[in-house]
Amino acid sequence: MIRISLEPLSGSGLKFLSTGHADYGDYGTDVICAGVSALVVNLANSIEQLTDDEVQVRDRSGRVEIRITGPVSDKTRLLIESALLGLNEIRKEYGDDYIQINQRWC
Repeated sequence: MIRISLEPLSGSGLKFLSTGHADYGDYGTDVICAGVSALVVNLANSIEQLTDDEVQVRDRSGRVEIRITGPVSDKTRLLIESALLGLNEIRKEYGDDYIQINQRWC
C-alpha cells in the first residue's frame, strides 16, 4: 500500500511523505505506482523550481519526503492542493486498498 501523509513541522513548515508500493500490478507495469510517482516527483520539482520556499527533498526507492523548512507560500499550498487532488482521484478510482492519504495540514 502507498501511504501519503502531510503534516505540519514545528514552527511554520510542513512534511509531505509518500511511502510504499501499491502492488496493484507487476513491477514496472503498476499504474497506481506510476501515477503516484509522477504526481509526487512533479510536486517536489515544482516546489523547487517555481517557488522561493526552502525545500528539502529525499527520494529513494519507495519513499519520497518533501520538507518545507520555513513559511509555506501560497504557491506551494496551491501546488500541494493540486497534487492532493490527483492523488485522491487515484484513490477514488482504485480504492483504499492501494493508497491511503492522511492529512493533518490545512
